[in-house]
Amino acid sequence: FSGVAFAEDCTLAMVPIAFGPYDPFVAVVQQAEGRVTVDCTKRPDLTKKIDYVIRFDAGQGSGGVFNPRRMKVIGGDASIRYNIFTDPSGTKIWGDGTGGTYTQSGNGDIVGEFIIFGRIRGRQNAVVGTYDDDLMITVEF
Repeated sequence: FSGVAFAEDCTLAMVPIAFGPYDPFVAVVQQAEGRVTVDCTKRPDLTKKIDYVIRFDAGQGSGGVFNPRRMKVIGGDASIRYNIFTDPSGTKIWGDGTGGTYTQSGNGDIVGEFIIFGRIRGRQNAVVGTYDDDLMITVEF
């Protein structure tokens, strides 16, 4: 969190995206959703509403690249391409606002729930295994 002087207490809760098994022979895009909830108690001496922005980094498996992000197989070097989006149609990559990515924002008492729309492209050359990626989320207000 940045700017904690606006709040007395903040919590950030996540429901991670869980895509489930990936079949490299299926051409259809695999989709899943996660959620991020921001809940801060505004300091009582502040009367105005507060603007906030939620950003995601590119992820550890991506090498700093937002499009595409990459999940790596646990214990190996293989990866598959995926991404997270701010919209269900998958047109706005959720990132840090740079390189054509988008952020989510709100205005109020800093309470909000946002859906994370995840997609994996079909027919990728994937090895059998469990894939994951860790993304860092930043909330600025």
